[in-house]
Amino acid sequence: MSTALERILEISSGAIVSQKPDKLQIASYFKKWHSRGSELEQLISTRNGFWTYESSLLVRPFSNSKPPLGIIEWNDENLWKSDFDWDLNHILCFAEDLFGCQFCIVEEKVCLFDPETGQLENFANSLQDWAMAIIGDFEFRTGYPLAHAWQIKNSILIPGSRLLPKIPFALGGKYDLENLYASKDVDGMIFRANIANQIRNISDGEKIIIDIMSNSKGGTSG
Repeated sequence: MSTALERILEISSGAIVSQKPDKLQIASYFKKWHSRGSELEQLISTRNGFWTYESSLLVRPFSNSKPPLGIIEWNDENLWKSDFDWDLNHILCFAEDLFGCQFCIVEEKVCLFDPETGQLENFANSLQDWAMAIIGDFEFRTGYPLAHAWQIKNSILIPGSRLLPKIPFALGGKYDLENLYASKDVDGMIFRANIANQIRNISDGEKIIIDIMSNSKGGTSG
């Protein structure tokens, strides 16, 4: 276990799922994700999911049918990925910040997926680098200050919930308490898929009217 990942574990909660994953099952599942998958396998085998920075950062357990869902369940293509108008099955989401932005494995990279815009950006070359980046700028990378302030004002974030903006950040919403509300994590992803689908092909500066009640697949969200 690398130094940065050890530090993350030192300041984090205990395992979300106390039972360690089956060695053969976890090895088989992460094999297709190559080197980054091996690193994630080691991390989850060491601690099967955890919270840190006052629940602003969640690293999901390998498998869990109740909130917070496990990596297997969270990456089921029929849970929320299919609500986006493009294929997301090439990404493996394993962690997320306060607002549900997804840290994921894409080929040999750790990337960040913004569900409001659908944008995928390179974040780190390894889980070690990912942990170093988190520790080095945890307030920005996790949303910790707002998690701390929101929970003092309201209540603790229950497992399976994230803070969403009333006015989406991508549409000018502010990163402040007045613009945040607690939402189920799955509902939040589906709601923002609706936004991402609508703004995907909009040019900078072009005026748009967002339909927040329906999405391109005919469902409802929010």
